[in-house]
This record gives sequence, structure tokens and C-alpha cells, in this order.
Amino acid sequence: MGETALNVDSVQMRVEALELMVLSLRRQLASQGTVVKSLQHSCSQYEKLLRMSQDRNNSPCGTRGSGPTMPELVSTDGTLVWKVENFSKLMKEAKAGKRRSIYSPAFATHTFGYHLCVRLYPDGDGIGQGGHLSLFLTLAKGPYDDILPWPFRQKVTFFLLDPKRKKSPIIETFLPDPHSDSFHQPRERLNVASGSPLFASHVEIPSYIKDDTLYLKVVVDLAGMEI
Repeated sequence: MGETALNVDSVQMRVEALELMVLSLRRQLASQGTVVKSLQHSCSQYEKLLRMSQDRNNSPCGTRGSGPTMPELVSTDGTLVWKVENFSKLMKEAKAGKRRSIYSPAFATHTFGYHLCVRLYPDGDGIGQGGHLSLFLTLAKGPYDDILPWPFRQKVTFFLLDPKRKKSPIIETFLPDPHSDSFHQPRERLNVASGSPLFASHVEIPSYIKDDTLYLKVVVDLAGMEI
């Protein structure tokens, strides 16, 4: 009888020990579940931030090519003044083939007018590659395109400004080619850029840089435009 009681007590102790272990494991599992949920939430937040960052980097017509989306316009009077910062870095990246061009912020000819931006190649494009800064106008898809006259025919003038006010600006004016698809109503987000591959030589550019910043101005002639 004594041995039987001892065996029962021993089994009971083991059962209690197992119950404690199960309880402990359940608590650990619950704790780990909270940690997993927290990690999943953090991971989701980081993925969201990563997508937003990628969208900004891939979005043309923004500050340094990653700025405002089409409805966000920096001006609606046909004039853009673009402050291009960290130009030496941009030039280095362009020469290395990492990022050959950048887009300006978007602007418009008038409140209900054409949407445009500028595409800059620090190390040039086409016949300007390797020796010139190339500058092109790009027509962007806008909310009022269906009621605007096409093709786009307004005269456009590019300026490279001297922030030190010692030199005259470098200026180039061009008239859009009405036969070029670049100036017809955009079907995609952006038309093919068109403009000046030989806008400014690399020899000239240092005289127009201050604090590693370049200042470009674009003026669309609004004369005769149907508004």
C-alpha cells in the first residue's frame, strides 16, 4: 500500500510539473506571438516607406527628378526658375552613367494650360554628350489637354543664370516643331523631351555655379496663346 501511494504521489508530481511546463510554454508562445505581431507591423511600415521612396525616385517632373506629382505645380505663368543643387555630384553620377538626367518640378503655362517640365543632362545627351550641358523641354499630361490647341507651338527660351551677377546669362530660344510627336498631346505621362543638346559647354559652366548650385530659367512665350 505504501509503495502504491508513493507511486501515485510521484505520478501526481510529474503531472503537476508537466502542467507547469505547458503553462510556461503557453505564456512564452503568447509572448512570442506579440513579438511576431509587432515585427509584422514594423515590417509592413518599412515596406510602405520603401514603396513611397521608390515612387518618389521613379517619379519624373520633380525636384531632382523625384519631386511633385503632376497636380503640384511650382508656377502657372509659363515661367520656371530651377535651383539645381549639388551639381558636382550630379555631374559625377552622369559621367559614371548612374543617373544621366534629372527632371525639374512641373509648371504650367496658365491655370488651365499646358503642363511642362525640363529634363537636364549634366554631361550632355546626343551630340552634346561629354562636353555640354543639355536641356530639354518635356510636355506632361495635364487635366485640361483635351480642350487645349495642339500641337504646342509656343516659343520657349532657356536661361543659365549667373548668381554672382558678373556674367550675362546663357540664352537659347527655340520654336517647337509642329510635326514632332514631342509637341503633340501627351498620351503617356510624358512626351519625349526636345530642346537643346548643346545648351552650355562644360568650359562655361563653372562660371555660373555658386555654392555647388546651378540656376536655370525657362520662359514660355504666351503671346497668341488661346487661354
